[in-house]
Amino acid sequence: MKIVFHFNSKSSGQGVHDAVSIAQKYNGILDGKFYKIQFDSPEDKNLDKLLELVGHLKGSLIFIDNEEGVVASKFMNTFNCPDKLLCKGICNHTHLGYYPLKEFKIYYGRNIKNNVLTTDESHLIGSVSDFLEEIEENHFKLNKELLYQYFVESTEFERKYCSKYNEEKTKMEVDKLPDEICFITPEEYEGEIYREEYEGEEKEINKILRGILTNCVINSKLSIEDILNCSNAISLLSFPSQGNMIQDTDVWVYSYPHIDKFILMKLNIQELVPETTDDQERIDIITKEKDLFYLKNPYIELYFQVFDSNDPVAKDYYKILKNL
Repeated sequence: MKIVFHFNSKSSGQGVHDAVSIAQKYNGILDGKFYKIQFDSPEDKNLDKLLELVGHLKGSLIFIDNEEGVVASKFMNTFNCPDKLLCKGICNHTHLGYYPLKEFKIYYGRNIKNNVLTTDESHLIGSVSDFLEEIEENHFKLNKELLYQYFVESTEFERKYCSKYNEEKTKMEVDKLPDEICFITPEEYEGEIYREEYEGEEKEINKILRGILTNCVINSKLSIEDILNCSNAISLLSFPSQGNMIQDTDVWVYSYPHIDKFILMKLNIQELVPETTDDQERIDIITKEKDLFYLKNPYIELYFQVFDSNDPVAKDYYKILKNL
């Protein structure tokens, strides 16, 4: 692989002087005001240093095998992608609204019924407007074929150079998206989402969970995989959803068939959380205990973990939760 890094040696950027020194030391070629330095591997330490020093400056480009240049950030996001271990081949670099394709149904799944997504988010409608076909006012069909083509084209560089990129899985993920999108006002949306609040103990559990999870942070010492899994679980548990208590236990299960996941949860209430407290500024920290996500404050003790629907280890965690 022939990699050429190209940067403006006359730029006023802070790291330019050090970048020029590296270019001169490693046989860089000065073409007008631009230095060009060739590398044989994307993992070259000198390339990493140049990217750190001047990769963010205007005019800094990467050329691979004499193809069209790309901005340094595109190169770094592909070869040093932090999501590579967890993406499962579905690139996170192109978003629908605020979210990458793989996480779309995690955040919007609760609003999808009969394959129709109901939303009050105008920015979401705007982000997919090129792929919508109007059925009636504020009600659209999603053209998934056009959306898939856009996704592939916008991740062309990743498709060429990322070993994890999987077109087949990407197509399957696009096919899982809702067939239609219905846009409503925020007032209509609130009524739509909360009209089916559950009664009794489940309603109280949902209320407590939403209160706790909107006022917490994730322990920074957790691994990036744990942080992402915990974040996904928080997003799912923070919104109204129907859970089921398992008979003769105090373990709850929340199923999310639209994303093939479920959550096992145990909530021990020490005392009822008052409407107002003297520690309104308190921030609870989610950590791990017995390999379960764990949060404790003066009022509650919460354990939870998220699983794929067919995850065989879930039965072991279920036993742990029952015995806590």
